[in-house]
Amino acid sequence: MNAAIFLLASRIIAYRKRVTFIVVAIIAGACALFIFSNCLVEGLTNSVLEKALGITIPHIVIENKTTIHNCSRIICTLSSIGNVKNYAPRVNVYSVMKVNGEYSLVQLWGIDFELESNILKFKENLIGNVSRLSNGSVIVGYLLAKNTNLSIGDNVTITYPNGFEKTYTVVSFLNTGFSEIDGQVVLVDINEIRSSLRVGKDVCSVIIVNLYDPLASSTFKKELHDKLKHVGLGNIKVKDWREIGRKVLELIDTERRYTGILVSAIAVVVGLSIVNVMFLVVESMKKQIGVLKSIGMTSTQVFEVFIILALIYATIGYTLGVVVSKITLDLIGTIEFSIGDVSYTIRPIYDFAVFTLGFLYVLVISTLSSGLASFKASRVKPVEVMRFG
Repeated sequence: MNAAIFLLASRIIAYRKRVTFIVVAIIAGACALFIFSNCLVEGLTNSVLEKALGITIPHIVIENKTTIHNCSRIICTLSSIGNVKNYAPRVNVYSVMKVNGEYSLVQLWGIDFELESNILKFKENLIGNVSRLSNGSVIVGYLLAKNTNLSIGDNVTITYPNGFEKTYTVVSFLNTGFSEIDGQVVLVDINEIRSSLRVGKDVCSVIIVNLYDPLASSTFKKELHDKLKHVGLGNIKVKDWREIGRKVLELIDTERRYTGILVSAIAVVVGLSIVNVMFLVVESMKKQIGVLKSIGMTSTQVFEVFIILALIYATIGYTLGVVVSKITLDLIGTIEFSIGDVSYTIRPIYDFAVFTLGFLYVLVISTLSSGLASFKASRVKPVEVMRFG
């Protein structure tokens, strides 16, 4: 009997071509909208995290309460751990920058240009063609340069915490899109800053690290801490990007809340459109239901016919919806936009979980709505249907 019910449902789909086309088109459109919006939301979340981790936040930061005096020993320990992709020592101090008689408090970062650019992608965010930081040159944050009316080629005087003063030439601007960096930071060669502060070459403020797998940062952090403790450097602190970038994580959580509301609203619209079309399908077949019951079909069998009908509609509509959403996302490609001074590039994320959730959502909504409508319709008496329609 199950085979007969399935055959009857198939015949209804084949016979009612126009209705089938409309129902499948609505389900496909709803499914495509659901998948499309979720893929873009995942892409936005990934873009925010990638932007932060790629420019402002290293995966791991190694620091001390004051200054690290045994930088080479820590780097040697780092080299023994397999997940390390790149690392770079840095000397950070607050200094005073003098421009045209005006003074500004700045964060002076002493960096190894090549090592640092491998981690925080400085080269991609520099204005001007600069391949290295030479003796006597600095790179100034774009917003800081804008606020102090600096141009490339101008001279600035830096006063170090120990009172030492030196004049530098601006060779480039750093434009990361994050005001915390672009409005305060000045980059200088790490050997230059060590010389000015009169400290040894094994001294640094922090060591920043990038991993092959950022999601394994917690495990790496524990492993590194244990190894440092083993070599007598237990006082050294190790932080991962989750601790360093709490503000970024808060931003991502806020973004997820708002996009969650948006996706939920889309899901409601999608669900209502499917519910409406399934109710209309059942309602338009009341006379056929009456005929089926008059020739001996039970209410349960009528109910089963419409459940199978809903499953077929949902499967065909979902398949078409996936194709439509994939083609649309591929045609759109990447989306670029800016919020304030921060630019973002969204690349859709094709997550298997989204496609699975889309299929389950369409399937559940279709069968429930069809089941509810057909349950009510299957209980009517054939005589009433034939008489009143």
